[in-house]
Amino acid sequence: MKLKRFFSVFIVCAVVLTAFAYTAPISAAESTPDTVAVSDYGVNDATIIQKFAADLITLSESDQKEYDFDRDGRITVSDASVLQKYLCGIIKELPLIPDETESTVPSTDRNEESTTYPVTEPTQKATDYETQPRTEPNLLELNSYSIELGIGEKFKLFPISDTFGFEPNYISTDENVAVAASDGTITAKASGTAVIKCSLGNGAEASCKVKVLEQPKKIKLGKSSLGLKVGENYEINATSNSGSKIDSQSLEWGSSNEYIVRVKKLDGNNCEIQPVSQGTAYVWARTGNGVSARCKVTVCGSTVKCIDISSWQGDVDFNAVRASGYDYVILRAGFGNEISQKDNRFDSYYYAAKSAGLKVGAYWFSYADSSTDAVLEAKTCLEAIDGKELDMPLYFDVECDYQSTYSKEMMSGICKSFCGYITSNSSYRAGVYAPVSWYGSKLDKSIIGLGYSYWVAQIDGDMSECTLFDLHQYTWVLSVGGISGDVDGNYIYNLNIVDKCS
Repeated sequence: MKLKRFFSVFIVCAVVLTAFAYTAPISAAESTPDTVAVSDYGVNDATIIQKFAADLITLSESDQKEYDFDRDGRITVSDASVLQKYLCGIIKELPLIPDETESTVPSTDRNEESTTYPVTEPTQKATDYETQPRTEPNLLELNSYSIELGIGEKFKLFPISDTFGFEPNYISTDENVAVAASDGTITAKASGTAVIKCSLGNGAEASCKVKVLEQPKKIKLGKSSLGLKVGENYEINATSNSGSKIDSQSLEWGSSNEYIVRVKKLDGNNCEIQPVSQGTAYVWARTGNGVSARCKVTVCGSTVKCIDISSWQGDVDFNAVRASGYDYVILRAGFGNEISQKDNRFDSYYYAAKSAGLKVGAYWFSYADSSTDAVLEAKTCLEAIDGKELDMPLYFDVECDYQSTYSKEMMSGICKSFCGYITSNSSYRAGVYAPVSWYGSKLDKSIIGLGYSYWVAQIDGDMSECTLFDLHQYTWVLSVGGISGDVDGNYIYNLNIVDKCS
């Protein structure tokens, strides 16, 4: 508000001053070659000085030098005052712009009049400064100045220095080799070299050299064969023949059997091989022009550790469990066919384990002596779990001594009844836990054929050669951080059983 009042008073004053200057002009006889007539400057110039002093406009270095009438090296209200006095005829001349190669020493004699310097005509008059974009020295930095691309590959070019409000403009010197979109995206079209020029409206410009290599005639992977364990991920890359380049954006990766090995495409020409179950599969890579290569991956053994616990373990620090290298836990939900037999720590264990980031499964300890009893246990189990989301199957634990006396047909029927009820009345996957010796003797192999997961117990045994079982309980006396006392230890041999269901 003060600035507006200032300009209003200033304009009124300027009108009066202009009128006065008109009635009392400097005569032509009083002018010298080094002086400038009053008509060469006006009220508009004083206004420009005031606006610059108030940071409302910008001036070039030459204009700042031109308007520095008091010659103090700055543009201030004082310079406007000098110009006003000049326009009114109070002073006869404006100071000259000092010669930068000479030094002028002011007089120390107080009786001696101050030396004044005549001014020459400005080389450029300042007009409409409010609408002119800010200009800076012609400096423009790009995120890259030289790149290599394969045919079809893209690259985003952009300024990393201040553009001062100007939109970058991109031009290719050879659009047959590489073209540049308005947003700076470069697309390689054919082998050769082109230059992408980026320029701004203030004259700043910079260039990026683009070399486009031919498409691959041959590629190879970092390994032709690999031996890995379940959970032992491996990063592999693809390279091409000399003088060519793979378009990483069109490069495809795949697996001949994703049940055994999965692939995850990474940046560049890289891929992560993810072994998820035991067996053999081929990982392949294929370029955009159809050139391919493959790697044989044999998966045997596992690095994926899992524990199973019940209320017998007491208080458990699941954050410490995970810090010990265990990302999976199977919780006992209960036993028998009555809801009162629900494990009294199942709920607290579940929420604490999920909070710590562990993948969670569950099991139900069985006393069933018939298929009818197995269904009752399945109903009670679902009631106890109460719809909680599980990351692994819900297992039916059969291991009682008296159950080992049942025939294979009877025991298999009990297990099928429990698992069938679970899968028919929920979205959980079902499975069976039993001693490894029961497989084939007490449990029919058709259980696996029905899609149920098989978790076996064989203490101190090696199951790495068997591809039929998903989990192997190998110890009952494991020591794990966050748990007091012994705990059951397992390896997961099939990560395909790990998925979310509710």
